[in-house]
Amino acid sequence: GTQIWQTIENQDLRVVNSSEMTSDCFTETSSLTTPSAAQTSTTAWVVIPSLTKTLGPRFGKFTNQTEDGYPMAAAPHQSVKIKVYFRDDFPTTLHIVGALPTTAAPGVKINTKEDVPIQFSLVTSAPLSDGAKIADSAVGSALTSCKLYAKQQIMCNEEREQMKAMPMGLPKRLKMTQNSYTSDLGSAVTKTIELDHFSLYASHLIISGNAGVSTTGTAVKLSSVELKLNSSSFSGQLPGVLLDSCTSDSLGLYSNKYIYGGSSGTDIAVEEFGIGTYIFPLAATAFGGSCVPLNRFDSIRLTLTFSSAPIAGSSTFVNVTCVGETTALFKGGAASLAMY
Repeated sequence: GTQIWQTIENQDLRVVNSSEMTSDCFTETSSLTTPSAAQTSTTAWVVIPSLTKTLGPRFGKFTNQTEDGYPMAAAPHQSVKIKVYFRDDFPTTLHIVGALPTTAAPGVKINTKEDVPIQFSLVTSAPLSDGAKIADSAVGSALTSCKLYAKQQIMCNEEREQMKAMPMGLPKRLKMTQNSYTSDLGSAVTKTIELDHFSLYASHLIISGNAGVSTTGTAVKLSSVELKLNSSSFSGQLPGVLLDSCTSDSLGLYSNKYIYGGSSGTDIAVEEFGIGTYIFPLAATAFGGSCVPLNRFDSIRLTLTFSSAPIAGSSTFVNVTCVGETTALFKGGAASLAMY
């Protein structure tokens, strides 16, 4: 209908997929979006984590996963629309990490740190310094086409009629995300983010962003995180090193990192965007019965303590992705969200 059910920002796509895909599936997906040095264009495959929740165990291939989704037969009078928005300033917002050699030949690969660490081919022989922006004419990153695919299961007429005939309607739990984006980090070591609009049956929060690079040349990270619900601390201050890897394993999630070979082809490096990716647990297991109903709290505050003061700049931000579930009601041939 006319109701927007879910809005997934670009950071949500990155952090949800990196925390829910197996390492082999994540590696395969990231490799499909990275062209070789000789290419000037690429085909990117992006998995949109929307509305579905895995019921069976996760394996490396999608054919081994059992999922449920949106029952179209229960709302035949409504049409589902998925709109994909692309950044209009995409080519000019790419930044070079590290200075390129002065003898850079056409086809030299560069690594970007804007939004998602994807590699693009550089079609120029002019040397570029560290942090320099790339002009539209210098990068072959023009978007030529976009196709959206989804899996569909067809119900028999008896199933459809039974779902439509339910007098009280059909309530259904759906996987959902909510987003909070903060661009003004200020210059203080501690930053409190207001999350009052979060209303999901929340499983965990995923914190990502960019706080700049300190004077020592290292990226500013998170030192600790604390969540307060109605002014009461949920679990006290949790150290950033705990949220960086250990909490994902205890929830049954993943903490995938972008791993690539160095310039010599022998050394291995881990590529993390900005402050990194931190998973703050709200339940014992991901999407388990101990999730927290955030719609019952009037005040939700997340306090972040950085390793050092954030560096002021136009590219600094903090993104908080709330991952959980919500309830949809299918009644009278139409569907609506009970909350959110």
